[in-house]
Amino acid sequence: MKRVSGSLEDRVKALRACSLFADLDERGLMALASRVSFRAYDKGEILFHSGETADGMHLVAEGLIKVFRLGPDGREQVIHLFGSGEPVGEVAMFEGSSYPASAMALAASRTLFMPREAFLATAKEDPDFLLRLLAVLSRRLRRMVDLVDALSLREVSARLAARLLEMAEENKGRVARIPGSKATLAAHIGTVPETLSRILNRFQQEGIVQVNGREIHLLRPDRLRELADSGE
Repeated sequence: MKRVSGSLEDRVKALRACSLFADLDERGLMALASRVSFRAYDKGEILFHSGETADGMHLVAEGLIKVFRLGPDGREQVIHLFGSGEPVGEVAMFEGSSYPASAMALAASRTLFMPREAFLATAKEDPDFLLRLLAVLSRRLRRMVDLVDALSLREVSARLAARLLEMAEENKGRVARIPGSKATLAAHIGTVPETLSRILNRFQQEGIVQVNGREIHLLRPDRLRELADSGE
C-alpha cells in the first residue's frame, strides 16, 4: 500500500462519486475531504484481512476490489466485487468491530480511505447521511441473502445463469463482462474454474451464450432466466 497525494478537489470528486456522500452539500464535502486520504494498491495486494480491527472504510476511486472469505479447507468464497464509487468495509467500521472478510485488489487500484473518526464526525454533522448509509446497507443485506439462497438451493448452472444476467444488467445490455478472472467468477458462484468452463461450453453449444474472452454475449437471456428461476 502506498499513500498517494491528491488535491482537495480530487478527494471531493471521489466522495461525490459515492452514493453515501453524493447529497452532501459543498461545505460538508469539503470538510469530509479534509479528513480522508488516497491509498494505492498493486494487483493482488490486500487492503485488510478478516479479523483485523475496522479502523476505517475505503471508497473505490479506481480499479476493482474483491471481498472474500476462506474456508477451513482454504477454499475461497467471493462475497462481492466492488468498482469505482462503491464503499468497502463500511459495515464493520460502523460497528467499531473487526472486518468479517478480507479485501484484495484484483487490479491496480486507488481508494479513498476514511478513518472511523472522520465517519463519526460526518454523521454528527449530517444526520441524513445515516439514512443514506442505511439504504446502502439494506442493498448489501439483500445481496447477501440472495448469495446464501443461491449457494444453498441452486445448482451451479442456475447460479451461473443468474450471475450472467446480473452482470449484463449492470452493463446495461446483453453482454456480461467478467470482472477480474474466470477463477474469481467461479469463486463468486461457489464452484471451481473447471466446472465453470464446462458449463460455459455447454451454454455455448446450446446457443445460449457466446464467449469472447472476458465478454459473454447473452444470445438467449430468456433461457438463462428459465435456468436461474428453476434452480437446476
